Amino acid sequence: MIAQKIIPSNCNFSNLLQLLNIVDMSTVKYLDGVLYIDNISQDLLDAAYLTYCATNLVTELQTVKQIAKHAINETANKIRLKYITPNQDDVYREKADQAIEYVAAGYPTDVTTYPFIRAEVNATGLTSQQAADAIIVARQAWMTKMADIEEQRRKGNVLIDSATTVSDVDAAKDAAIVALNLL
Repeated sequence: MIAQKIIPSNCNFSNLLQLLNIVDMSTVKYLDGVLYIDNISQDLLDAAYLTYCATNLVTELQTVKQIAKHAINETANKIRLKYITPNQDDVYREKADQAIEYVAAGYPTDVTTYPFIRAEVNATGLTSQQAADAIIVARQAWMTKMADIEEQRRKGNVLIDSATTVSDVDAAKDAAIVALNLL
């Protein structure tokens, strides 16, 4: 079993782990604002976190901010996946780089040094020039969409950072998630 808890990044984890008597650090992982611990119950982690908060002055507002940012970041990731196949971003980046190099080289007839252009030609039946141009147009559209997503993600997180009340945090989170879902 793996217990998990959204934890503000400014927490001193060693104190929390001491409360849990964790000595094997291989069972602990902190990723994107979430603490994961193997082989303890969720109830035990929740109780230890409450004790930690009481003794280390982690405020409700800090915790709510961390949870809200996590929700925004997860939503942004989900929206990105509407526009890109998972684990293909390196391929898309290399493909676009080759298309840009190919165009800059004046659309040479020999595409052996441009394997992604050759692959696109073979897959689609387009000419190498048409394939390179199509790849660049797709890249521009993708980059615009990714920038829109990043803008809304950052805007939400910046508003959360400046929020002074839980209701301000909730409003910023809700607005960012609505804006992201419209993309």
